[in-house]
Amino acid sequence: MGTSYLSDATKTFLSDQFNNLHATYSRPIVIWKTAQQTIISTNPDTNYMFAGAPGNSETLVVQQSGVFDARILYGKKQDMSIFNTVQWRNSAEQNNLWLQEGEVRLKLDPTGAAFIAGAKSVTFDGTLFEVVTSKRPHSLIGTPNFFDFFLRKEN
Repeated sequence: MGTSYLSDATKTFLSDQFNNLHATYSRPIVIWKTAQQTIISTNPDTNYMFAGAPGNSETLVVQQSGVFDARILYGKKQDMSIFNTVQWRNSAEQNNLWLQEGEVRLKLDPTGAAFIAGAKSVTFDGTLFEVVTSKRPHSLIGTPNFFDFFLRKEN
């Protein structure tokens, strides 16, 4: 079995440098989880077919969000996809519209990675993105300090 070229002290020093790099180049993002619903009062005669009935149970909806630091990398090639229109007998009734798909990679520390695990969307640079992948550990030395996620722009 081989031995490492780096001592434990050197590995710790380099790991700290990656944390400094993250602190230097990261920007704040807002991660949105699905809303948490809490039942305030229950009614045994709740009408499930008509959710807005006045005699139903009362629920409180609390939106869960958090602000975390992330390193952001926009995709080098931003593909465009056709926005399909209704066509009749293979004739286009209007010009084809193109929508930008916009893919982004986020690099988060373990705290942000734990929060984004159950999230549906992320906001930064005035744009809303949806999470399309699970976390991917990212580290050059030792245990992963950061995790990558890929997002797609919501249209």
